[in-house]
Amino acid sequence: MWVLTILLDIVLLRYGHWNTITRIFFIALKIISIAIAAAMLAAPSLLAITTASLTPGMGSAQAAGSLITLLGHIVNIALGLAIFGNAVEIIRVISRMVTNEGLPQLSTKN
Repeated sequence: MWVLTILLDIVLLRYGHWNTITRIFFIALKIISIAIAAAMLAAPSLLAITTASLTPGMGSAQAAGSLITLLGHIVNIALGLAIFGNAVEIIRVISRMVTNEGLPQLSTKN
């Protein structure tokens, strides 16, 4: 993903403007980002922290369990926001493609 994003940035710097191909490539990258975030969200746990490992530092197994649950919710919210943000970007780019690069206007001059 990072390499493809860097390649897109290089192409954009070279051309100096967006075109249909670069916008489609950008949309594809965003779709891949959404798929990665969704896979991470569907995973059982992204945090490799256990109650047993936190209990000595926190002093209570209940407090450690609560912290792990809270951190899990924060990670899920962050991934959900990433999915939402990427979806908004896709809609924004498609909107620009439709408005800026729509069908050519017919001339009414004789």
